[in-house]
Amino acid sequence: MPASGKSSVGVLLAKALKCQFIDSDLEIQRRESALLKEILTSRGYLELRAIEEDVLLSISLESSVLATGGSAIYSKKAMKRLKAETFVVYLKTPLELIKSRVGDFIHRGIAASENATIESLAAERINLYEKYADLELCTSEKTPSTISEEIVEKLFS
Repeated sequence: MPASGKSSVGVLLAKALKCQFIDSDLEIQRRESALLKEILTSRGYLELRAIEEDVLLSISLESSVLATGGSAIYSKKAMKRLKAETFVVYLKTPLELIKSRVGDFIHRGIAASENATIESLAAERINLYEKYADLELCTSEKTPSTISEEIVEKLFS
């Protein structure tokens, strides 16, 4: 989900594991020379999802921690690759906390239809997140540092 802490946790996890950190949203923006919200406005959310899939299928995952966009879950091809080559973590974050973090939904750059809400995204995505996750971690009342430490513990236990 958007604003679940993927990038914040990912940066700390990469440091702990002495790996490279990749944020697929930033990679999309770099490749397209445009912000996510600009891509959404000019080309639509389905095109943004197609670009996201291409990025996820083409980037090197070796010695990396990857924070995907929340909509990566819609790409069966990308998720199949991530499941085969990585350890997939689902950061379960309460909707009220996500809402408080997202702020202006329209300007956030979320790859969703114009009439989507946080609730409708959760309804679409949660089962998919659970399907693909190797590990589910509830993020309520935890810092990114604590979450990162929990992931490291699970990876090496």
